[in-house]
Amino acid sequence: MTTGQYEIQKIVEGSNNLQQAVLGAVDVQKELAIYDRFQQSGEKVASRGLLISGYSYADIVRFLQGGGFLLVGRKNDERVVGYLLMDPGEKFSRQLLEANIQWVRPDDRKNIEPILASGKYDYLDQIGVRFDFHGKGCSNELLRAAEAAVPGRTIITMIMTQPVENKASIRFFEKSGYVTFAKVHFSRYGTMSPFEGILLTKKV
Repeated sequence: MTTGQYEIQKIVEGSNNLQQAVLGAVDVQKELAIYDRFQQSGEKVASRGLLISGYSYADIVRFLQGGGFLLVGRKNDERVVGYLLMDPGEKFSRQLLEANIQWVRPDDRKNIEPILASGKYDYLDQIGVRFDFHGKGCSNELLRAAEAAVPGRTIITMIMTQPVENKASIRFFEKSGYVTFAKVHFSRYGTMSPFEGILLTKKV
């Protein structure tokens, strides 16, 4: 589908162009996975989006086999310049069992905790765009396409705040109508120990 300036394709398990799309997403991830540079420099705030680490081709294929979907964005039918990964909520809810959750408002716990417990939501795992396409609308189009793919559903995402504050991503989601409902603390999350983040949500 074409939305605005970009050709956005939705990839699920069994899609004909799965291999090309996944390889394109992996290539974008390699450019954005710059967390190690922050560790080395001691910087604590990311003024543009970053990934902690990228997935392998096999990781994304398993992601799709588990019911998730991948969106890829292209400009003029050329290389993949952006991607988005959306996952059924059950897996993330299991990860949250290992976290300490601090609710922002009492009503947030009342309204959202049952959704997290049920797993009946969509977890936006990653969104990324090549650095030379930042500020050119690709992230917005990917996000709109993802929201259109899950009408009437609740989307939840998590953004890192410690050891590095991913400020650009927080700003992007807030501008897109997402609201922070909780802070989370993991004693270990992936390779990071400890890890802190915020949870944001939007009903689409």
